[in-house]
This record gives sequence, structure tokens and C-alpha cells, in this order.
Amino acid sequence: MYMDLQDRSHYFKGLLLIIKKDDKITEEERKLMMQVGELLQFNREFCETTIDLLLENEHVTEFDLKFSNPKWAKTFLKDGLRVAFA
Repeated sequence: MYMDLQDRSHYFKGLLLIIKKDDKITEEERKLMMQVGELLQFNREFCETTIDLLLENEHVTEFDLKFSNPKWAKTFLKDGLRVAFA
């Protein structure tokens, strides 16, 4: 099923918010986010830079995650748990 750019962006940003909560990024979290970024078809350099600057970036803040398809919301919850326990 197709995921549009807005859904992909919300997905990636939502996971970034989860790993930012404890003010540190583990190697496992970084690896998972790079895999997710690749699956979402984001540029590798964009993902690396975004992760590297995450803790300093005041623009990555809480927001309402809304997906166009309930399937994406369910998948996000599963991946969010994986990232939270990483």
C-alpha cells in the first residue's frame, strides 16, 4: 500500500520524538532510524543529519500524529514500541 510523503514524514518525525525523550541516542536507536528512513525512501544523508542534530533541534517537538490510513497508525505504534525499547 502506498504511503504519501506527509504520512512518511509524520512516521519518521514521530519515531524521532520517541528517541529524543531521554535526551540520548543509542547506537541501536540510530540503526533502527536509519533502517526506517531507508524503508520510507528518505535520503541517507538527510536521515544521518537529522539524527545527528536531533537533540539540538528545537523544531522537533510534540505534534498530533495523523495518518491517512489506520494501517499506518497501527504500524507506527509497533515500530514506536521497538524504538522505545531499543
